[in-house]
Amino acid sequence: MSELHGDPDALSMACPRSAAEELAARLPPGPVVELCCGVGGITRALARRGPVVAVDRDLRRLAANRRNLARYGLADRVQLLCCDLRRPALRARKGYAFAACVLDPDWAPAGRPPRVWTRRLEEMQPPVPALVALGLELAPRVVVRLPREADPVPLASLGRVQALPARRARRFHFLLLQGDEAPGGSPPGTWYPGGGDSSREG
Repeated sequence: MSELHGDPDALSMACPRSAAEELAARLPPGPVVELCCGVGGITRALARRGPVVAVDRDLRRLAANRRNLARYGLADRVQLLCCDLRRPALRARKGYAFAACVLDPDWAPAGRPPRVWTRRLEEMQPPVPALVALGLELAPRVVVRLPREADPVPLASLGRVQALPARRARRFHFLLLQGDEAPGGSPPGTWYPGGGDSSREG
């Protein structure tokens, strides 16, 4: 039985628990915003480390995310928001509102079956370059989960890109992009080492 509630397409794309926990352990202290949170494969791990604002455009998946959080006693740590990130209502304030931003876009282009992925970032939903640009307005560090075959070149103009392979995850990896400054005086480029073994494959 799946650890998460949700529709089959969302569950097929959800980040494996071990990889999500590995990512959460590497994030700096402070609140996190997650864009394209879906049914909560990553949200659950983020909530265990601190407060989270989780955003998605699909109300059904947000409802499933809430059920999944409640199942683990984490619902009070997460604010769930419905927003179409192609036309975001989120606006950056002076200074960063979050310590980090996590992005988990849909890898399939519009009109294609959910499991038919593209390597072109601009064809994903929402287009990843625009999503990363939004994330860098909200936080000095942005982490995006992408299939390994995706071409990261379009992100180079947005900042320094660092690959963070998810151990034992064959389908995907995480890419970290850094802004010009970090909250609390932490220098840009600071990446918090995490531990924990990943035993499931993505």
